[in-house]
Amino acid sequence: MPELPEVESVKVNLEKCILDQTIEKVEVHHRGLRWPISSNFEEMLKGQKVKKLVRRAKYLLLYFEKADFILLWHLGMSGRVQIIAPEELNPRQAHDHVEITFFSGLTLRFRDPRRFGAMLLVPLEELSSFSLLSSLGIEPLDKDFSATFLLRLFKNRSLSLKAALLNQKIIAGLGNIYACEALHRAKLSPLRLAETITHQEAEFLVKTIQDILKKAIAAGGSTLKDHRQPDGKKGAFQDTFMVYNREGEKCLQCDDMEIKRILQSNRSTFYCGKCQK
Repeated sequence: MPELPEVESVKVNLEKCILDQTIEKVEVHHRGLRWPISSNFEEMLKGQKVKKLVRRAKYLLLYFEKADFILLWHLGMSGRVQIIAPEELNPRQAHDHVEITFFSGLTLRFRDPRRFGAMLLVPLEELSSFSLLSSLGIEPLDKDFSATFLLRLFKNRSLSLKAALLNQKIIAGLGNIYACEALHRAKLSPLRLAETITHQEAEFLVKTIQDILKKAIAAGGSTLKDHRQPDGKKGAFQDTFMVYNREGEKCLQCDDMEIKRILQSNRSTFYCGKCQK
């Protein structure tokens, strides 16, 4: 599933192409995504001018100049956004479910083989209370995300550190890849209880999380299978993985222990038993 850096890189690339662009037509080829696309989706979007793009956790929010709603977009497990110039427009494939064409000639195409993605029209007046957004925790790149704040969030929580980092009600947007990488670089075991970390450890963890996310965004995210930027380029952060997907390989930090893989809440956790305590 695309995590914060992947969604942010998609947002940044889309801003370069569709900001201030007006939608000419919308074609929905399959409404059966995670939540069905509304029957008035095409009518509501036609003629709208893109005013602003915002990322919240793993969601993209498209704001329009004169609309009283936003387009809430989630890429799901395997979703991919493509921006296609008119001279490069090719026939759509089986899993290309939505196409949005702008008067500039650009086409925005959403491909989602597993159909776990979502494209929802949400009234602005309902946005603050909308169920998918209202329960989200703090953004890890927010200026208020600090050691003190993190310790307050972890207080009296009998969760493993890994589970706490993946809890979207605590920290929004952090996913499995970057939780594994951050814990390794912060030298913290994913098995430790979140409530046991010290202020000093929390400071280093916050710094590590933010550093990794910024570097991953700059690299266009991580491409393991499906993720591509809208221009078709792959992300490159996977080339710097220390533990993720490296089960049985030597730890790059201690050059001694092999990377272990365990299951936590049905998610693969990769870590070094020597470096991480």
